[in-house]
Amino acid sequence: MKRWTRVAATVAAGVLAAPGCGFDDHGGGGDGGGTGGIRNAKVIEVNAMKDATGTVTYCTGKDTTGETREWSRRFDEKYAAQGLSVRIVEFPASADEQRNRTVQRQEAKAADCDVFRSDVTRTAEFASQGWLYDLTPHVESIRDRFIAAQLETAFYENVNRVLAGQTSAEEAMRQARADIEEALATF
Repeated sequence: MKRWTRVAATVAAGVLAAPGCGFDDHGGGGDGGGTGGIRNAKVIEVNAMKDATGTVTYCTGKDTTGETREWSRRFDEKYAAQGLSVRIVEFPASADEQRNRTVQRQEAKAADCDVFRSDVTRTAEFASQGWLYDLTPHVESIRDRFIAAQLETAFYENVNRVLAGQTSAEEAMRQARADIEEALATF
């Protein structure tokens, strides 16, 4: 049975994936090899994410809006039958302190966070340390869910290192695109 062990780092506009983090299918997978010239970089194993079970620990800045609590509630509802849930660990509201806590955990190879949410501006710093997966295989499989400009911020050394998060602008663009397509269909 596949079990969720560790995944990565999430950024306000994306997911930064850390090596040594990933899914364990007890079949020796998940190491994917190096990419993009980054030491210790690994490629995310998309198939290993299917049917994952366990608790994902999601480390993020202080939830000042309730968005994280609401997101985690919906996640737990959606994946409960699969045996997958999320536990939220809140860092302080300060972006600098969030970065410090993430760096401390990565340097210590701590296993207390599976996913980190951080600012997309940290991509180069974290990737250059070898803390991020190559997420290209996963991102390519869901590319149509994102605005192209969002994905552009996700690359370091020509490798996709960040999974872009949904933004209000993205939702507005989707609605505008749907409205335009509907108008053109009736034109």
